[in-house]
Amino acid sequence: MCYFKCKGHSKIGIAAVCGFISAVLGAFFGWILFPTLVTLNVDKQTLLEEGTETFERFVNIPQPLSFKVFIFNVTNPSEVIDGGVPNVKEVGPYVYRQYRHKENLEFTDDKRYVIFRGIQKFIFDDEASAPLKESDDLVVLNVQLNSVLQEAQKQPGQLGFLNEQLKEVFGKQYASIFMTVKPSNLLFSGIPLCVDPSGIAEFICKAIKMQRPQAIKEMNDGSLRFSMFGHKNNTDDGLFEIHTGVGDITKLGLIRQWNKQKILKTWLNSKDGKTSTCNIINGTDTTVFAPHIKSNGFLYIFAADICRSVRVHFKKKVTFAGINAYRFEVKEDFLEHIGPEFGNECFCIDKIPNIPSHPNGCLYKGAMDLTTCQGGPIVITLPHMLNTAPEYQTVSGLKPDLEKHLIFADIEPNTGYPIRGAKRLQLNMFLKKINSIDVTEKLKTYLFPIVWIEEGLELNEDMQSLVHWKLTYILLLLDVVHYTMLIGGILIFTTCSIWYLIRRNQENKITPLT
Repeated sequence: MCYFKCKGHSKIGIAAVCGFISAVLGAFFGWILFPTLVTLNVDKQTLLEEGTETFERFVNIPQPLSFKVFIFNVTNPSEVIDGGVPNVKEVGPYVYRQYRHKENLEFTDDKRYVIFRGIQKFIFDDEASAPLKESDDLVVLNVQLNSVLQEAQKQPGQLGFLNEQLKEVFGKQYASIFMTVKPSNLLFSGIPLCVDPSGIAEFICKAIKMQRPQAIKEMNDGSLRFSMFGHKNNTDDGLFEIHTGVGDITKLGLIRQWNKQKILKTWLNSKDGKTSTCNIINGTDTTVFAPHIKSNGFLYIFAADICRSVRVHFKKKVTFAGINAYRFEVKEDFLEHIGPEFGNECFCIDKIPNIPSHPNGCLYKGAMDLTTCQGGPIVITLPHMLNTAPEYQTVSGLKPDLEKHLIFADIEPNTGYPIRGAKRLQLNMFLKKINSIDVTEKLKTYLFPIVWIEEGLELNEDMQSLVHWKLTYILLLLDVVHYTMLIGGILIFTTCSIWYLIRRNQENKITPLT
């Protein structure tokens, strides 16, 4: 009888020990071994090394970005020219597919850095834009004329000559403050100016060519053509040198140089010649981020089109197509907090005279002058003047919306893969009276909206599937193993322990035979 009792206790004991070991191993696997193995695998998979899947996706982004343009149609141009308050109506989106790939790739000898040019191409998406068409007629601010007038304002002696030659320089159709134009011409194809000029007009056109902004291109016949984004189509946005992650995965994607510069020369430096914070290049170009992102901080993104680094802050955890991600958003330190009290007075370039601004040259809250970046008097804000100072919210028809107009990025934290995001910016120019220019004689001063853009990404189904198979399903499987061993082991150990105690208690109650 004792034999059978001992044998029963032994089996329960063995089961309890097995359960305990299973729980311990489950805890070890789930909280130590599996995370370590996943981290090592992610680090290996995300390195930018030739011949890898990751590098191929880096070179040829496997899906186009969405480039949406919203144009501000002016509904009362004659009233504005006579001194009235402008009224605008947003028309859009005009949707373009933005294809990106990298060319002229070259690694440094130690493989820690890769040098490349990022080529972008825009193709109009008829289906996504419908019922809107590139052939629509819209009335918009005459950006090329306004830009030339404001540049000429720096040399007042030339304004009288320019006033008499506006039709010769810009053409009869485009010689007023507002113009009727098709989106295709405004955005990419271009609007002609300086076509066969003669006399004084030829002299003026030569001056324009010497000081022309990026948005004005010289054609083969010597004429000029203006467009908002034509200079970005089928071209690159500079020569980048970024970290490959070799030697330090935390530096993956960080920009070392842009156009062979480690610091910019765009913004003001301190009076003693030291490099200002505004000219420091921080962050990535958004195509790749380092893995193992934390939820308690911020990331830097370098935006070449505005010549500055932007800090995005962790906002919340989100889920997109079953993929867990961290959402990062811009905060007040992007456009609202600019000035000496915020340590970035270097952005206050004071290049546009006679406009509403602080005495030190800083624009009011929410606006930033890109003259030294773009070569023309462009001012950026968030769409519909979101969070700008009241002095700039004077155009009628604007409807700022935090959800629709904020900049954000959703990033898968383990791998650093961008899952979804939207860069939203509005391009504006100051509309104002310029002495000696008849078409501006009655104008009041406004920060005038031209267009706002949304450059966005949402992983398509193929890329969603890739992330799921490469990461989500693996993590799920490891979690199943982890918690099955842990919970199963605890249940077995607890059950056996309780059963053992019950059996012992029953045996102790048995009265021995005499």
